[in-house]
Amino acid sequence: EKDMIVKNIEEHEKYIKSICENLLVKILSKNFSLIRVYIIQYCIYPRLMFSPRDAIYVIKFSVLLLKLRTPYFNFVGLIGYLLKEILPCILCCTEKESHNFGIFFLELFKILKHWQNKTNWEKECDKTPGFDINIVKVSKKTISLKDLDSIIKTLNKRILNVVKICLKRDYMSCRNAIIMLQKLSQVYPTNKDISKELEVNIKQMMSTCEQDDLKTMANSYL
Repeated sequence: EKDMIVKNIEEHEKYIKSICENLLVKILSKNFSLIRVYIIQYCIYPRLMFSPRDAIYVIKFSVLLLKLRTPYFNFVGLIGYLLKEILPCILCCTEKESHNFGIFFLELFKILKHWQNKTNWEKECDKTPGFDINIVKVSKKTISLKDLDSIIKTLNKRILNVVKICLKRDYMSCRNAIIMLQKLSQVYPTNKDISKELEVNIKQMMSTCEQDDLKTMANSYL
């Protein structure tokens, strides 16, 4: 019986290995940037929208891929794709999903802030494949701590731009934006200019808004 179990394990490992090799040769070797797309499409987006616990899991999972030095997993490209393709979904998601969005980006900001510490950066991120400067192919050149600061600034601005669009649209878009901002209040915004611009846009929305519950939410956030 023991020999049979060992044999089954060996056959299973062989099968998994063949699947991975087939995936790499037939699909991913043609365009390594597809790895980022597949991870987001099948692993990240469905889970971050599902529940608060899953939203946290997604960040933990992504960080684990970094720590394991997973080949062709580029965290920089992941953030870029999130900002371009996923963040705008806040415009049309449900109230529950907007809560999850906020939790996801809260955890993302927390880990980025952790990495802004030079000691943490050098220990956990510097020279790591996941921070390769080239998001399309492997170059073996990684971003610097200064580059990370620029990425965080871009993240701040992109969230502001999406929130501004939400605040000029319908009731649910405004509500989703405020819910996400409430979840992010511990970590966002990170500079005074964005904070002031955000405040101005929220007050403009409140001045034309007819729904008292939305005004109350917005006022509590401010």
